[in-house]
Amino acid sequence: RACPGGRAGAGAPPTGRAAGTQPHPPELRPARGTPAGSPVAPRRTEACGWPKQRTGGAPGSLHNDINRGTGRQSSAAAGCCVGMGGDSGSAILDPGRYWWGCACDSDSTLEQIQCLVKQGQYRKALEVASSLQRVSGHLEHALMDLKRLVCDDFELVTDQVKGRYLRASRDLPIGTALIRERPLVVSDAQGEHAAKVFQQDFVAEIQQSVQDGDEEAEQLMAMLDAIAMVVKLSVEKTESITLRRLAWLEGHCLEAGDLDMRNLMFTKMVEPYRSRVTAKDVGDVYGVLMCNRFWGSDRQSDVMWVCSMFEHSCNPTVFRGDVDPSKPKKDKYRSRKMTTLLPVKKGSALTVDYIGLPTVYAPTWARRSALGHWRFSCLCQWCTQQPERCRAFVCPTCKEPELTPAGPDLSGAEAASSEDPKSIARLKNLACLKCGFDEPSEAYLNRCIQAEDDFKDAPELLFTSGRRLSEFHSANFAVAWNAFYQDVIFRCASPDEQRAVCELLVESLFRLYGYHHPQSLEFIHTLAELSEDQEEQAQILALEHVIFVTFFPGGKRAA
Repeated sequence: RACPGGRAGAGAPPTGRAAGTQPHPPELRPARGTPAGSPVAPRRTEACGWPKQRTGGAPGSLHNDINRGTGRQSSAAAGCCVGMGGDSGSAILDPGRYWWGCACDSDSTLEQIQCLVKQGQYRKALEVASSLQRVSGHLEHALMDLKRLVCDDFELVTDQVKGRYLRASRDLPIGTALIRERPLVVSDAQGEHAAKVFQQDFVAEIQQSVQDGDEEAEQLMAMLDAIAMVVKLSVEKTESITLRRLAWLEGHCLEAGDLDMRNLMFTKMVEPYRSRVTAKDVGDVYGVLMCNRFWGSDRQSDVMWVCSMFEHSCNPTVFRGDVDPSKPKKDKYRSRKMTTLLPVKKGSALTVDYIGLPTVYAPTWARRSALGHWRFSCLCQWCTQQPERCRAFVCPTCKEPELTPAGPDLSGAEAASSEDPKSIARLKNLACLKCGFDEPSEAYLNRCIQAEDDFKDAPELLFTSGRRLSEFHSANFAVAWNAFYQDVIFRCASPDEQRAVCELLVESLFRLYGYHHPQSLEFIHTLAELSEDQEEQAQILALEHVIFVTFFPGGKRAA
């Protein structure tokens, strides 16, 4: 699978634009080597005395997951457990549920519409529906949903290899607002619904692990809460749009570890819920939620409908276009807005980044490990062709922090199956992105490996490159990211230290994407607040304005 909502296969190339084009305004693409002290250049502070940080547990990371399955078989190859296109389903997520209560002046026409939808011919289904003279309320809602899936900007298509995915219906410029959608299911570690459906001691044990800082337990609690919500809707006979739309989505076929989890959850249910559902029902709901949920930096799990049908790419064309999405809002069911990051050609797949920052700022093997939750291997350009920018060292020739693996780095995956305890640190085919040097000695490679090991043992933020390790190395980025989002530590730092962290994050993201990503807004705005020079502050705010009007046209900056 390559997308939560029913895709099979692997990720498509990240953009429909011609290679080598620069679609963003010049202000978003300042040249490398901007003079120190400028709004986009890192302040070259040698020793700020920043406290040492752990590199794990950053906001939005997906290093741990309750799924213990090891297979990577796609849902299309294995047979989907539920979904509009499947032939089997549960009492809760019956594939035919979406059409319950639908009626019109022609039963044969209704059957034809259902058949076309099942075959993935959504636009043709709408054309057939246009001939109807009378439709019931439920069918009217169903046709309105189809119009959301086949619209002026994008359309849902079905491919025998890829499965279902969204593609552009026309050429889309940067900043195009594609859709604003409220999630079907929102859950978190509070366990409001889980406390009513599952045994109290079972829920209390997991919540205690959450309080102890166990991220895996936090995500498990969110999953239990989501399952409990769906089960309650079904048992309480609530024929809501939530259940009907969930029946559209396809889920994982459960493997051995998933079946164990399913059986555990079923046995821990309380009455009247346990007697009203089956273990298969629980497993089917579990498969759909596990396949379609997004774990965000706001520490909650969202299950979307249309937004679940985007393809994945590590360098996507679409992002969640809320202003300051990392800041919590009072309404956890607030709408999520999807906006284009890059120009997209008509007919090209629309892609989003499932794992997000800071997890995506990592070598290919680490990103693939995080994507294991969705059980597919990404085939975007970052994962198959481009240099590994996130594992960077200092070039021995030009002294720039741009010595990286010339192609995708899979050394971590190789190490997992190796008996050599040091194999994870193997380096090969290194080349400098600045001067082109590509023949470092074996001794120099060993010193680079040692620098990685030393940083892992004692992670201390590098504001400039060390003797071997680049400031742009993923391990250093993770420390900077954690430092910024850990408010207590960030507030206790000096203004120079705070500024250095923000500048490092801004330049790292620009180096990764090739333009100022909208998620840089928070770091850039903090730089403006920290600046004591009026002219410099004006320059920083001007850059912030360019990013804002580029990716949020017509929007208003949150206070």
